[in-house]
Order: sequence, then structure tokens, then C-alpha cells
Amino acid sequence: MRKFLILLLMACLLGFTSSFAAGASEKNKPHLNNGKKWKLAYVETAPFVNYAGALYYLLRGLEEQGWLVGVDKLPFTWGQSDTKLMWKYIATQRDFSAYIEFLPDARFSLADMPGREDDVLKRFTQKKSADLIIVMGTVAGKLISVDQTLSPSMVFSTSNAVRSGIVKADDFSGRKMVWAHTDPERYKQQIEVFWGVFKFKNLGIVLEDSTNGRAYASIDDVEAIAKSRGFKVIRKYVVGMKNQSDHDRFFKDLTTAYRELAPQVQGFYYTIAGAQGLRPEVLREAFQPFYDNKVPVFSQNGDSEVRLGALMSVVRGEYVGLGLFGANQMIKLLGGASADSLPQIYANPPNIALNLEVAKKIGYKPSVEIMTAADKVFQTIE
Repeated sequence: MRKFLILLLMACLLGFTSSFAAGASEKNKPHLNNGKKWKLAYVETAPFVNYAGALYYLLRGLEEQGWLVGVDKLPFTWGQSDTKLMWKYIATQRDFSAYIEFLPDARFSLADMPGREDDVLKRFTQKKSADLIIVMGTVAGKLISVDQTLSPSMVFSTSNAVRSGIVKADDFSGRKMVWAHTDPERYKQQIEVFWGVFKFKNLGIVLEDSTNGRAYASIDDVEAIAKSRGFKVIRKYVVGMKNQSDHDRFFKDLTTAYRELAPQVQGFYYTIAGAQGLRPEVLREAFQPFYDNKVPVFSQNGDSEVRLGALMSVVRGEYVGLGLFGANQMIKLLGGASADSLPQIYANPPNIALNLEVAKKIGYKPSVEIMTAADKVFQTIE
């Protein structure tokens, strides 16, 4: 437990250092693009709570720098996954910004257009009106980063932007037209904390057997911590969901893998994120084999999944600092900076989430230290 608290303190110090760096960055005064408003576009992998949160606080960061006004009036509530209404609002409110235009016909969610991803690229190659593209998620990031002739892009909320091939390194992108937020220690820290609490001898994980699947699961980070801590990683593979109509097959395969894995493991790392299509309301049912076998489930994604049935998570859940950090880099891009010259690493202080109903189901009694360290404690599974 002492080791757990030391890890938590180190993580907080890392977050504070990053926050200080973001706040200390030089502010650029708002300005027009040769007398015209800067034109922004948006592409996301799918509706997802992290994407909506990241977009909202990015706008808040721009507002703090004087580029926007009235962000608090956006149709946004923390925990929502939809960005469509948000984009519609900012694209139609003329007094929202004197410096930025949010293009009404340049917001795309890839989940709404399976098999037509090339239409997104055509929009930006044939109609080059966007000065910058805001991108959310690994799949969308990979799509947009392929073509280096597109407008500069900023990619947020990826599992691992480097291993996914979106950028070449964590600190600087190595690509003149692509910038991506990175937090290279995030998943290692999660596994360290999970192991520090339960000292499991093996850890279960279910993932897609693909480049994207391994990146989503951060399997290299998991294996690295497993080697250093001396536990075994037991993997199960599933075929990823192709589109929304494929959800039932995907859920069936996933729950089958969970039933097979639950009797074999002492801990489970849940990495199939909501952006990939697993509906939030089915998490409790999906995790039932782990409840039955008294196996703690740790969510890679964060408190939204702890609320719905995972036991615990450690997540960089504070978006205010990230929004300001991202806004600072965006302003520099609009000012003519090359994407590969801008820092990408930003880590917020971690939030710990715990679900007490799940704890009771598996016979786990959280220590006083854990309860004290938890930022969010859910009494029930919603």
C-alpha cells in the first residue's frame, strides 16, 4: 500500500509539472488569417464521452486565450458522448468568435459512415477550405494523418498515437502536418497501481489481434509492467466490431471470451473502449463472469466505466489543463508553426475511481488508504 501511495504522489507531481508548463506557455494574441476568420473542421472515430469532453475543454482553452466567447452556453453536459449538437451550435453562432469559423459541413463521425472513410479525405483534398482539423480518436487520427497534403491536424484521445503510427514520437510528432497529444506513462501507471493494490499473479486482457487492437490495449505497456513485477499476462482475442449492426456479434464474442478467461485470472484489464462500439448499458452483463469468480476489473478508460460496472480505474480525468495546453499549440499552428516543432506530452494529475457495489460483489474491502485516495466513489452500478 505504501508503494501505491508513492506511485500516486509521483503521478501527481508529474501532472503538476505538466500543468505548470502549459500555463507558462506564451500566449498569442487573437488574430485573423489575412483579414478572414480561421476555418476549423472536426473528425472523430465515433461518439464517445472522452471526445466530447476534450472538445469542450479545448474550446474553453481558446476562450481563456481570448479567441472565443460564451463557451459555457454550449449544449454540453459532462458525461455525454455526442459532439454533433456542440458543433452545430458553434458553427451557427456568429458572435461565438470574431477569429474562428467552425465549418458546418466539415464535421464527421466515422461511425456514421462505415466504408465511406475516403469521403472524408475527399472533402479536405477537393475542397481545401479548412485551415486546421481537430481529430478525436485513434482510427480517425490514422485516417487523417495518412495524407500529409491535408491541412494541419491536431489529434486527441488516442490510446497510443506513436504505436498507432499517427506520429513518430511522444515528445515531437516528426510530421510537419500532424500533432497529437501524448501521455506515454498513462497506461503503465494504471497497471502499476492495479498490481500494487491486488498483487495478482496473472492478469487477463481481451483485445483485437491487429495493429489497432494492440495499440488500444497498450499491450506493450502491460507486458513491460508484467515483466518488471513478475506476473503473467493471459490474452484472449476477438474480432473487432465492423459497424453498428455488428454489435450483437461483437458482444457475444466478447462475453464468451470473458467467461473463458474469468476462472483463469486474478485480475482483468478492460481495454475495449466505448468508442469501439460496446454499449455502456451492457457492461454490467459483460462483467458478470468476473463478479462470479471474484475477479477485480480495472477500466483503462476511466470513471465512466467504473460507474457502469468496473471495480476501479486511474485516469487522467482533468480536462481543463489539457484544453489549455491544446489551445496553446493550436494558436501556434495557426500562427505558422510547423506541427513537428510543438511539444505533445501533457499529463494531468490522476483521478482514482472506485465502485463499492462491485467491491461487495467480489468480496473486496477497500483499505482506508484506497478510500482516501479515491476521487470518485460510486455506491452502486448504474
